[in-house]
Amino acid sequence: MCYRVDVSRDGEFWHVSVPEIGHVTQARYRGEVEAMARDLIAIMQDVELRSFELDVHYLDT
Repeated sequence: MCYRVDVSRDGEFWHVSVPEIGHVTQARYRGEVEAMARDLIAIMQDVELRSFELDVHYLDT
């Protein structure tokens, strides 16, 4: 499975949205985006962290 991840800057944070599951999270640094997206998906979908791919899109950057 591959999840789309839409990322945009929101003040001091990166807003991380996963449309397929309808949930969002945030990251303090750009380097944390993938880890935060993986954590969100794994928790909300009850799957292993490395059992899926990410398709990350940075919007408005």
